[in-house]
Order: sequence, then C-alpha cells, then structure tokens
Amino acid sequence: MGDYYDASYETQCPQCRSTKYRNPQMKLMVNVCGHPMCDSCVRMYFIKESAPCPECEIILKRSKFRVQIYEDPLVEKELAIRRKVMKVYNMSEDDFPTLEEWNAYLEEIEEIVYNITNDINKPEMEKKIENYEKQNKNEIRKNFGKNTISLTSLLYHSTSYQHHSTSLANPITTTTTTATPGYGGPISSPLLDTPHVQY
Repeated sequence: MGDYYDASYETQCPQCRSTKYRNPQMKLMVNVCGHPMCDSCVRMYFIKESAPCPECEIILKRSKFRVQIYEDPLVEKELAIRRKVMKVYNMSEDDFPTLEEWNAYLEEIEEIVYNITNDINKPEMEKKIENYEKQNKNEIRKNFGKNTISLTSLLYHSTSYQHHSTSLANPITTTTTTATPGYGGPISSPLLDTPHVQY
C-alpha cells in the first residue's frame, strides 16, 4: 500500500519491449515517421547513418532522431510537420485585410498539416506547399525568423478543424512560452529547437 508507484515505469519500447522499470535511463526516440523506439534500439538499428524504420520501412536518418516529448507519437509527428509548414506559411494576421481571410489562411494550414500527418493526399499537399513557396518567396523571406504565428494559435484557433487535431494531453516533458493566441510572438519550446525535418 505504501510503495511508491511511478506510471512512467510502464513506458515500453515497441521494438525490444524494454521498459523504464527494467531500465530507468531508457529514452524513447522518434523520427519523421512517428514510430518510436528506445535509444538502445536506435544505436542498434542505425549503425550506419540511414536505415529503414522497423515499422513502416521508410528510410530514416539517425541524426534526425529526437527524444519523444509526448506519450502519443502521432503528436510528435504532427508537431514536426507543423513546424516545417510554419516555415513556409509564416504570415501574420496583420498581413491580411480581413479577419475572414486570416481565418481561411489558418484553416488551410490545418488542412495541410492534418492530411500530411495522416498520409491523406500527401503528394498533393506537398505540391501545394511548393507552389505557395514559389508564389510568395519575397513575403516568406521577409517574415522568416519573426515567429509570427504562435504554436498555440495554430493548434487551437479553428473550431472547424479541432476534431482533426491530436490531443496534446499527457506530455512527458515540455517547456513552452507563447504569446497570446492569435497575436504571434516569441516561442520557446524544445519542439521548435529540433533539427530540420522532412515530411
């Protein structure tokens, strides 16, 4: 009755089945495909820089693995994709003449992120990003580095797309500072400090 129980001990590597109870130092790692494995498995599977994911067989780079922040790996995948999309779709509310156009812009971002995360029309979405980047090259360059859209506003701004977003409940560890949703501002988060990712 008096024994201390830590739920994190149940965390298990999907590949080797090792748990934090057996190995308290174990860290789950995740790559662009979203399938987690422990740091020991990463070292074993990725002796060379590139190797296929044991789950989906997508070719992954060892250098792209990062510590899993959230319990749900799909959240990790979504946020990595969102981060890359935000590098291209980096306009702010002040860049739009009406609130309706701003909301339409945010909904377009949500649709792209959701579809790529869930492998829906992925080539079409990637082409859409590519075309937008070509057509808005100057504006993107001007806004680069300004952090004009806060992560919070992108996650929660649109009720019509909230049912698409994956829950962010039960974070393993996170440190985030954002401005008021919808008004942009600085973002400080380990998610945004991860290396550049591929879809």
